[in-house]
Amino acid sequence: QQQQQQQPPYMRRQDMTSEIFATPPNKWSESQVGQWLVQAGYGNLQANFARNNVDGMRLMSLSYQDLSGPIAVGDQKTVERVHNAIRSLLPRVHAGLKRKMATGSRDSMGVGSNGGG
Repeated sequence: QQQQQQQPPYMRRQDMTSEIFATPPNKWSESQVGQWLVQAGYGNLQANFARNNVDGMRLMSLSYQDLSGPIAVGDQKTVERVHNAIRSLLPRVHAGLKRKMATGSRDSMGVGSNGGG
């Protein structure tokens, strides 16, 4: 419990139970990115992300430079925190990809992701 209190908001267990987390982050809509920002404690940045059309795919590709430049999230410390929060989502993306490969899901062109075609 005490360890959970010391973690940043985006790492707390109760924040990870939201419905948006049923979808891998790279598949999130702009609205879901906004919801995540609120849950991660960065609700004040929703407008910045929306103005830059940041959906899940774009979120996962944002660099430190993007956050400090075009997205303009704030000072260096805030940029670092937001960048770390985004990076903390990577295991969820990888887990989604592993599940997709294990089930042999097909992509939008009908090609199997398990190497078959």
